[in-house]
Amino acid sequence: MMVLLWWSLFIASSGLLVFTLLRQKYSFHWLGVVGLNLVAAAIVLFLINWLGAPSEFHIAINEGTIITIAILGIPGVVLLIALKLLLF
Repeated sequence: MMVLLWWSLFIASSGLLVFTLLRQKYSFHWLGVVGLNLVAAAIVLFLINWLGAPSEFHIAINEGTIITIAILGIPGVVLLIALKLLLF
């Protein structure tokens, strides 16, 4: 019963968020910018993995790494490379 309550709350709040975003005039521009940042981050990760293949250096391409690079930009790339070199 509690799971049903949480799922219904999640669906209702997601619906209201989408409604609020799409009601604004510049929402589609904002969604386009976010999408472009995510695609650019995935391409950067692919290039890092491609260039690092001869030395067996790779960074996983997943949601966390893509969002890190999309939000932080070049410092996010440096952060992931530093973490990879220092921890693994």
